[in-house]
Amino acid sequence: MDEERRAKGILFFALFWIFVAGGLFAAYRYWWAPRKAAELEDSTSSKAACKTTVRFRLDSFSGYAVYRSPAMKELLRDQGICLTLEDDKADYNARMQALRDDEADLAVFTVDSQLKAGMRFGDKMPATVVMVIDQTKGADAVVAYASGLSKLEDLNHPDARFVFTPNSPSEFLARIIVGQLSLPRLPEKWYKEADGAEDVLKKLRAADPKQRYAYVLWEPQLSQALKVKGVKQLFGSGQCNNCVVDVLVASRKFLADKPDVVRAVVEQYFRALHSYTSSPNGIADLLAEDAKALGAPLAADELKRLVNGIEFKGVMDNYVHFGLAPPMQGVQPLDDIFEYVGSILVRTSAIPSNLYKGQANRLYYDAIIGKLHAEGFHPGKKQELVSGFGPGVGDLAAAHAVEELPVLPDAEWAKLTPVGTARVPPIGFRRGTAEISELSSADLDALAQQLGSLSMYYIRVIGEARQEGDAAANAQLASERAAAVVAYLASRGVSASRLKPETAKASVDGTAEVSFVLLQKNY
Repeated sequence: MDEERRAKGILFFALFWIFVAGGLFAAYRYWWAPRKAAELEDSTSSKAACKTTVRFRLDSFSGYAVYRSPAMKELLRDQGICLTLEDDKADYNARMQALRDDEADLAVFTVDSQLKAGMRFGDKMPATVVMVIDQTKGADAVVAYASGLSKLEDLNHPDARFVFTPNSPSEFLARIIVGQLSLPRLPEKWYKEADGAEDVLKKLRAADPKQRYAYVLWEPQLSQALKVKGVKQLFGSGQCNNCVVDVLVASRKFLADKPDVVRAVVEQYFRALHSYTSSPNGIADLLAEDAKALGAPLAADELKRLVNGIEFKGVMDNYVHFGLAPPMQGVQPLDDIFEYVGSILVRTSAIPSNLYKGQANRLYYDAIIGKLHAEGFHPGKKQELVSGFGPGVGDLAAAHAVEELPVLPDAEWAKLTPVGTARVPPIGFRRGTAEISELSSADLDALAQQLGSLSMYYIRVIGEARQEGDAAANAQLASERAAAVVAYLASRGVSASRLKPETAKASVDGTAEVSFVLLQKNY
């Protein structure tokens, strides 16, 4: 019995030391040795370039070239920040979901795509705007065969259709037309879907030129479409101010956790942008290299059109957009942009309602731009230059101001080409007077906002007389009503040089209305 007990004791003792030895070996192999190896590696290596990695969702649009640029990379690397850029092929719904699910930190959107993608989450938008990047000023457009559609008014037909890529800026360009022009005969299903600008171009080339089809696409395919015999441009983003606007948004969680990192990205972006815009050919060279790196090199005419079609927004523009600097013609506050875009999306049934109507401040975060403004930040200051990327002069904001249309004599008004009739509810007046009703005042306020975006057009305000009664008195009243509407729109910021009151002959159906015809010069 004693020998058996002693044998068990020896076995236990042996197992104990085997266990201890195994534990020491495991500790050495899996903890001490790796730790010493790591310490050795650290002591013989340089410091990590990236202390913070920012997950960034975007696509290949040339307006985002600065984020992919050498200047941006260098500036952020000096701050220990690296952007991990993921091209999601402009899948805006997936982009917003990634921000919601903490799979992305920053992303780019057009204002309309932000509203559409964010509305899926009700009034809990998972991301907020921290800066305005650019606006498209001709890089995308609506084109058609002149034999099928010679002007936008020709879209008022049951056979008319738009061809565009869903959930793209080109879709919104089509919605601007449908939402702002009176096209009562356009069918409820007024569009056909395509898969990208290349597919739109393919459909255009294969189409019957006499079809009433409008094709919406962007560069470089836009330039290629305009080279097709018989194709003309009907409408472009260059004719609509602050309509296709790109913004940088941050996940609300990431912004709350790392506001300094978001500020660094915004601040260094302005420096990088300034380094390119301050050089005579800086932007052209940047866009050419960016397109080449993305596998889509540009021809000289395509590059020229692209440079002219993207209006990059610097820090001075952002001060105006965020309401921190005096208003500038052509640079609208974000509140107004969100209200306008939201109204177009609702009017064309892209969203059932604008949950942020009158509350656009919930869609953007002004503290970062506000701090830069309070500190007097400008990337052109000598101490804020980017070494090797430009001399640091110039100011984008001054170049972005939209010139007012000149006053035209009556003879020149007669030469203007009608674009279409504005889509406005019937304007009401107090009975027998030219006094605008309170309800119609709100409609005219909305129209003034629309006309502020469509700043390239003149407007003929036509008062239509009733058929019954005294013809002279009816014509006089119609004239007074047209003049009253012109005065009202002018008081709401629409340049008087763009407005011309007129009186129409008595209508056949006996109604007395005021209509608004948009006109443009023949270029």
